[in-house]
Amino acid sequence: MLLLIFAVIVIKTLIGIIIPLTTAVFIALLCLPLAQGLEKKFHVKLLPSAILCLITIFSLAGLIILLFTGQLNAIGKNFSSIVHNIREQFVAISIYAKTNLDLDESKSRLITGWLREELLKTGNFIISAVVVQISEMMINLLLIPVYVFLMLIYRNEIKTFLVSLSGSGKSGKTIRVIKKACLIVPHYLGGLVLEMIIVSTLSMIGFLVCGVPFPFFLGFAGGLLNMIPYVGNLIAGSIAMMAALAFSNNLIIVFAAFFVSLLVQLIDNNFVLPKLVASRVNINPLVAIIVILIGGALAGDGGMFLALPTTALIKIMCDESKEWRAIGLFIGNQSA
Repeated sequence: MLLLIFAVIVIKTLIGIIIPLTTAVFIALLCLPLAQGLEKKFHVKLLPSAILCLITIFSLAGLIILLFTGQLNAIGKNFSSIVHNIREQFVAISIYAKTNLDLDESKSRLITGWLREELLKTGNFIISAVVVQISEMMINLLLIPVYVFLMLIYRNEIKTFLVSLSGSGKSGKTIRVIKKACLIVPHYLGGLVLEMIIVSTLSMIGFLVCGVPFPFFLGFAGGLLNMIPYVGNLIAGSIAMMAALAFSNNLIIVFAAFFVSLLVQLIDNNFVLPKLVASRVNINPLVAIIVILIGGALAGDGGMFLALPTTALIKIMCDESKEWRAIGLFIGNQSA
């Protein structure tokens, strides 16, 4: 218990260092098959292969950011129409309250005023959260490539250090843990990226068919937010409904955005997630929910995103230890 309490205190204190460093570890493990392929098949040396891996991974990330900011710029150009549509929605709500709910003028104004204040509070909260996330992301974008590059360059030294740290009697177990980690993390992250692509595509098609404004941006945002377990779908659906409410006077489109998000979530939870993501990390649902909540409490969205692969690594280490094998069995999904 003392060790657990000490670990929580250290994580909370050093969270600004731990999250970028852990993210870099997983990105380095994701790049590892590409680096090894370049070195073995094409006889590329260690330094050029690490540089090529970095260029590939962060070029894809840069392309995604470019598309995202382009859509945000397009939305910003229509800011006046957003304000106009929101005002019209409040007028429509006020008229409906007068004619159908048998409310007098003062009560109708009270309700619409309350709705306006709540909407402004929600909008300000979302904007401030986005600004904080973007600022943190920009800081991490400067650190993570450096970490990834150094990890790829010094991966043999890191492996030697871990093996020697475990002692001569446990070197075989340590090597097995390293090999399993090098396999499971790329598989998990690869499944997560494929899930994001499928969810984004389904959302884009649904929004496009229903006439929801900016279907490509909202679909991509939905797929990206979906990588945050459990709460990502809810946030994405809320953003889609707010966008439809801001850009359109037709409430049918607003409800269509909600039903598209709900339908995509059902498809993802029942078909895509179990086949592409959960099957790659053998963790039972109870433990998955607990570690995701703990990760969110300790480190926010980044902690939620990193919770499952980190738990998968812990399970691999527990499986190779007689003393901790029971924990590995508890973490694992016995029904899988």
